[in-house]
Amino acid sequence: MKRIFASITVLVVIMSITITGCSTPGPQNKDYSGLDHKEAFVIMYEATPMDGGAPVTKDALISTVQSLEARAEALGISKPEIRVDGNKRIRVRLADVTDEDEVRRSLEEPAFLTFRSKDGSETADDEYNAIEMTGSDLVKEETELVYNQVNEPMVNIEFKSKDKLAEVTERLLGQPLAIFMDDRLISAPIIQGVLTDGRASISVGGDLEDAKQICDLISLGALPLKLTEIEN
Repeated sequence: MKRIFASITVLVVIMSITITGCSTPGPQNKDYSGLDHKEAFVIMYEATPMDGGAPVTKDALISTVQSLEARAEALGISKPEIRVDGNKRIRVRLADVTDEDEVRRSLEEPAFLTFRSKDGSETADDEYNAIEMTGSDLVKEETELVYNQVNEPMVNIEFKSKDKLAEVTERLLGQPLAIFMDDRLISAPIIQGVLTDGRASISVGGDLEDAKQICDLISLGALPLKLTEIEN
C-alpha cells in the first residue's frame, strides 16, 4: 500500500458535503430480506476484551458488530446479517460467500490503528516509534469524508479526549503525526495547528482516492473486542 501524504489541521469546514459509505454502518434497521433464500455461511463468535479484566459491554458488542458489517461489505457481501447473541456472543450469517477462509481472515483481523510520532530511536525515515494515540481514542462514528469550501476532499475525525489531542498537537506542532495500521505506515500528516475541540481535519492535497482510503481505514480500524470462533 502506498504511503499517503497529508496534513492535520484545525477543523474549519464551511459547507461540508458528507460522502456516504465511509462511516461505519449501524446494526439497527438492517434489511435482511432475501437472505433466507440463499445458502448462508454462518459463524458464531465469543467476544472477549482486548485488555484483560475489562468487561464485555453492550456498547463494545455493538461497535464490534458495526466493524464486522463494514468489513463484510468491503468484501462485496451484500446485506450481511450480524447480530449480538446473548451477553458476549456475535452471530454472523452471510450469503453468497465463495471463499470462507478469506472471509474469516478479514472478519477476525486484529488490526491495530495507531497515531505515532518520532522519539529519536528511529533508524529510517518511515519509522515512528512513539505511540501517541490509538483507534480506541477516536469517536469512530464521527469519521467522515467531506468536501471543504474549495471542493477538496478531506477526512474529519473526532477524538474522545479534547485535552489529550490538544496536548499532542501542541507538543508536535509542525511535525508529522503518522497513521499506522498495525506496523504499516498509511500516512504521515503534518500538524498545522493546536487542536482544542477534539476535532481534526486531514487534508490529502485534493486526492479523492487517498482521502477515501484514510477514511475507510480509520472507520474500520481495530475490532473493539477480540473474537474467537466457537461451534454454533
